[in-house]
Amino acid sequence: MGAQLWCHEAPWHPDADATLKALQARFLAENYDLPALLAQHLAWARESVVAAQDDGDPYGVLDIYQEKVRLLERLCSHPIPDSPEAQIEIVRRINADSGEGIGNVLDVTGVSSQRDIQTAQRLSQQETARLAGATQPTLAQANKAVGKINKELGRGECVCFPFYEKGKPVGWYFVGNTID
Repeated sequence: MGAQLWCHEAPWHPDADATLKALQARFLAENYDLPALLAQHLAWARESVVAAQDDGDPYGVLDIYQEKVRLLERLCSHPIPDSPEAQIEIVRRINADSGEGIGNVLDVTGVSSQRDIQTAQRLSQQETARLAGATQPTLAQANKAVGKINKELGRGECVCFPFYEKGKPVGWYFVGNTID
């Protein structure tokens, strides 16, 4: 499987990191039922333990599956936290052993001036102009730039930049790739 492209627009805030957190909170609320997700992953982990035991554990994965069951039982034994950041951390922990991450914007841990895996690089005006065609791109220009941006992104990488209307920033645009 290869990396999958994703992109999101978010309302303007002068702090890109705060914007990312708000975007992630919205994405989590719209796309995840955390109690159901925990219950499903716990059921799958228990099935994996039984299957490994029944097969005599020829691949030496029983301990890994048992540890996953213990983790999920601990997570299920506590109330779901109110904080979106804490909820996202739970989703990350559920997926930590997959090697694939979560597979969306929830994998991004922050914003930086440098591009790195699971970190959104805030593009400079020069980079924004090179990729989006203007130092103050409109939303339409940001949408049009996705393909060009994607050609430069590696697995698990993300960039962000503001988009504008009538010379004023009105939002942030995030473009990223899944880890796998």
